[in-house]
Amino acid sequence: MIIEGEVKIKFCDNRSITYKYSSDIFGEKEILEKTKRVSFAITNKGCKLYRIEAKELDSLSKENSAILNNSLTAHSEKLPEYVEQFS
Repeated sequence: MIIEGEVKIKFCDNRSITYKYSSDIFGEKEILEKTKRVSFAITNKGCKLYRIEAKELDSLSKENSAILNNSLTAHSEKLPEYVEQFS
């Protein structure tokens, strides 16, 4: 989770880039769906992040499924088409 700053998410196809900001999360789709990583994150100076372990994320997703489902849906709309091949 991004506490402060901006994170650039670059997808493995080297053509797709998106940005995440304070209160956004990233990487959750791959963790929860146990799929291969399809992107990597590049932080800018002054970024503060909070690492959420897979077990904790799984627990949070069960307790707050509506919130996390909205996050996953919003992020999946922005993902490159090839990402669906890993699902």
